[in-house]
Amino acid sequence: MVYGLVLLLIALLNLFLGLFVLSRGSDKEVNRTFCYWTISCSLWNFMDFGLYFAKDPHFALVWAKILVIGVIFLPSTFFHFVVSFLREPGNKRRKILSAGYITSAIFSILSLSGFFVASVTPLKKGYFPIFTKTLLPPLFLIFFYGLTLAGVFLLIRRFIKAASPMEKNQLKYLLAGLLIAIVGGLSNFLLALGKERIFPIGNVAEIAFVAATTYTIIRYHLMDINLILRPGIAYTMLTASVTAIWLACIFLFENVFHFQTTLSRIMTITIFIFIFNILRERIQLIVDRLFYRQSQQLFSLSKKMTEEIATNYDPDLLIPYLLHQIEDSLRPEFISCMLLEKDTYFLKYLLGNGEEKVFIQADAPLIQWLSNVRRSIFYEELDEDPNFYGPKQEIKSDLNKIKARLIVPLIHRDELMGILSLGDKKGDGSYTYDEVSFLDTIAKELALSLENSRLHTYLKTRAKELEKANAAKSEFLNIVSHELKTPLTFIIAQLGILKKETLGRLTKSQKEGIKKIEEKGFKLSSIITDILNLSAIENKKFYELKVEKIYLKRLIDEVTRAFGLLIYHKGLSIELDLPDRLSSVSSDYEKISDIFYRLLDNAVKFTPSGGEITIEARETKVEIELSVSDTGIGIAKAEQEKIFERFYQADGSITRKYSGMGLGLAITSELVKALGGRIWVSSIPGKGSKFTFTIPKN
Repeated sequence: MVYGLVLLLIALLNLFLGLFVLSRGSDKEVNRTFCYWTISCSLWNFMDFGLYFAKDPHFALVWAKILVIGVIFLPSTFFHFVVSFLREPGNKRRKILSAGYITSAIFSILSLSGFFVASVTPLKKGYFPIFTKTLLPPLFLIFFYGLTLAGVFLLIRRFIKAASPMEKNQLKYLLAGLLIAIVGGLSNFLLALGKERIFPIGNVAEIAFVAATTYTIIRYHLMDINLILRPGIAYTMLTASVTAIWLACIFLFENVFHFQTTLSRIMTITIFIFIFNILRERIQLIVDRLFYRQSQQLFSLSKKMTEEIATNYDPDLLIPYLLHQIEDSLRPEFISCMLLEKDTYFLKYLLGNGEEKVFIQADAPLIQWLSNVRRSIFYEELDEDPNFYGPKQEIKSDLNKIKARLIVPLIHRDELMGILSLGDKKGDGSYTYDEVSFLDTIAKELALSLENSRLHTYLKTRAKELEKANAAKSEFLNIVSHELKTPLTFIIAQLGILKKETLGRLTKSQKEGIKKIEEKGFKLSSIITDILNLSAIENKKFYELKVEKIYLKRLIDEVTRAFGLLIYHKGLSIELDLPDRLSSVSSDYEKISDIFYRLLDNAVKFTPSGGEITIEARETKVEIELSVSDTGIGIAKAEQEKIFERFYQADGSITRKYSGMGLGLAITSELVKALGGRIWVSSIPGKGSKFTFTIPKN
């Protein structure tokens, strides 16, 4: 009973394992062929399971003839899996594979026709197939073990030549489970050939194959399957394994030692209860260590290091920190980092017993190889890399200089920024798939950080250069503006003397000429003042306030009276919409006056004759909102966000109607900012504009 259930369990395990691998990549040949192979194994176990519980020899014989097809196709599907797994080149192996499938098909037809399985022999429980007394069974046995051992030979040869420790681990566990299953299967064949004293342990031996394959998939990503197991799932798997051991104990007591059924069940239950409870915590620790802990630790470390990389642009601080973290986690004999400077990679950072004075030219074959591979590589992989056809001896020479076992390129886009080199792991360990994947992740982030650091350094240098240029420009503007304003002030003063006719009576045309000169002088003086203000904006002194108590109604009245004559001559009207009681503010009188002056100047300039200008004020608990509106030409919506930029004008053509340098509103915006307020505009083209700004009360 127990043996039959074990057969069913093994059949299901083979089937589920094959379907799982197929589900992880049905487009890959290696996944498909592995599934074919495990289905063949599953059919073999289903056959023995059915024979074990068969009551009728006729049914048992028909069952055996049909399901022995699984055994017949085992060598062909196995060899197909090996060829696809190893990516073995050459038509010769493909021809062997084709011949294997044809031979399996022929044997299957002969089996269904009764030329292969002669009869079934009764066992203590169930039946077992017996081959015919012809040459067919020995020929099949030769075919079975010939093709199977050919596949095993290819796996062993690859294991010997494998450069990557991860590939060696994959093949090591796969070969171990496979060889146990093959040797165990020999007992089934001997029994089928008539050796009655042989017990068929081949099916039970397949547990080793299933366990080894599952372990290799989980730990070493067999067939590139990346499976992360939760501790509970892995714990359940090991619990199932313990249960299988329990069933095996029952089988051992009943069929080998021939204990009574009741006594054997009591003994096995006792063993199960006491041993399992004792080992439960240890099992969990084993599960964590084998399947989960390292991946979780590396994931947490990767997250921590990535956060550090994202916030630190200084290689002299960042790289030593990363190297220490890698050293503590992976325990290499040494770890170093080489960085590119001009046309050479120099050793910049080293932890452990590595070579200190090492450099590699940027055009060296090693650099070309790393740029092509773009992933972590082991020293031994050079001899097996099918993508490289360069001077391998030169590469080996450079690798020997570094004394590196594992090389991790730091590549950003298509540029090799640097190289991480790791020595052998301390002790007898080797780097695992998870560790190499972790290094590749960190290398990508570090390469990006190095590029950001380079850009950061470049931008800092450019910023300093621009700062110097800006300072020189500001100094130039100051000098030029002052040099222009001094004689201009003298000229305007002399015009005032001329206007008083102290040097004699002036004619009408002379008076008009002096008036025009004076207007242009004041205009030029205003432009020079704007340039000086623009230069002052870049100086912190511009934002210093001369704080005093200001009565806004009085200030507004003074500014509007200054524009009274100009507003009258242009045919405009001005309205004041102010509260009866407008609070005073503690601020800078000159800056507020300048703001009003510039906004009123704009309103007068852009409002045609007959228009109206309005000054409004609204008060809140913390600030006062002031606005200057007009019924002028207005500003297009697309232009409204740009008018506070320096040298920008909505009408920027050379022949623009309205004069000016486009500095007025830019300076106004900075003045408002200096006062701690805000400024904005709302406007409708053809209907007018409204400029609003705020002043904090304190």
